[in-house]
Amino acid sequence: MKAQQEFKRQLLLAAPPHLSDKDAQALIDDKLQRHLEGMIASIEKEAKEYEERFQK
Repeated sequence: MKAQQEFKRQLLLAAPPHLSDKDAQALIDDKLQRHLEGMIASIEKEAKEYEERFQK
């Protein structure tokens, strides 16, 4: 839990200085959400390709 808090703190510190903490957090959350969605799509694609390859 402490590592997660430190990670979030580092992300906020790395945000552009003109952003408020609230805006920076929203930007971080949006980027993380898009990244996770991309990872899920990639995993689903690989799973489908694996199934197609080995079901023949």
